[in-house]
Amino acid sequence: MEKITNIRKIKWLCTLIVLVILEVCALWCIDISVSAMFNNNIVTNGFVSSNPVVTYHVGLLLSFVVLMLICFICVYHIMDNSNNKGRFAYLCILLKL
Repeated sequence: MEKITNIRKIKWLCTLIVLVILEVCALWCIDISVSAMFNNNIVTNGFVSSNPVVTYHVGLLLSFVVLMLICFICVYHIMDNSNNKGRFAYLCILLKL
């Protein structure tokens, strides 16, 4: 039983590591596109387009989606590991009610 819970924890950790890497990629997209917009250039190493405005918005969208997934995973992990009495207390602390 303990081996199954350890594998489950490793899966959660790997998922969060991948999401953090995607978040860094999104912030990098925003960084290179803002630099290109300030210099009136094109994006030479962008993911989707050489247009800096498109790359900027792709970076914003990717960043938003990844951060929301990380938040949902954290809330699910808190709810999954707490007992029935402590769930409401954890949510109140999390939401600062």
